[in-house]
Amino acid sequence: MLNKVYNAHVETIEGLQQSGMLVDCPNRERFGYGGDSNSHVEFVMYTYASSPLFEKWTRDWADVSGQAPQDTQPEAGLPDGNVPNSAPTFDGDGGPAWGALCVLMPYRHYLVTGDLSGLRSAYPTMRGYISFLLRHADNGTGLLRPSGF
Repeated sequence: MLNKVYNAHVETIEGLQQSGMLVDCPNRERFGYGGDSNSHVEFVMYTYASSPLFEKWTRDWADVSGQAPQDTQPEAGLPDGNVPNSAPTFDGDGGPAWGALCVLMPYRHYLVTGDLSGLRSAYPTMRGYISFLLRHADNGTGLLRPSGF
């Protein structure tokens, strides 16, 4: 029974991995949504030699958040730290369940591989997103206030 569950999960993941990102479904839009991917990132890391996939996807999240190295030029402006709900696309906002992938994925990758380089490259995006969340948290309760999510 466990082998059947495992094989079903492998087939599902292989159907949802395309173009250097994990996508949300095989039959509609094929965006790299952060919230959907949070549910199976660790399985992919432990099942496949997937470091290049997650290194590339970490760069995609930096690109869409305005935290990529080329975005440090003054003319790029200062990003507010928020991230969209998917990468490498640049539209929409799914809130913390989606954006948290830019923090959780590099950290999980580090836990699985022991490689700090992914955390180093993701740090500006992670720091910016956490700062964004803190700016939108209620000081009394710590809960997020509506901010256009």
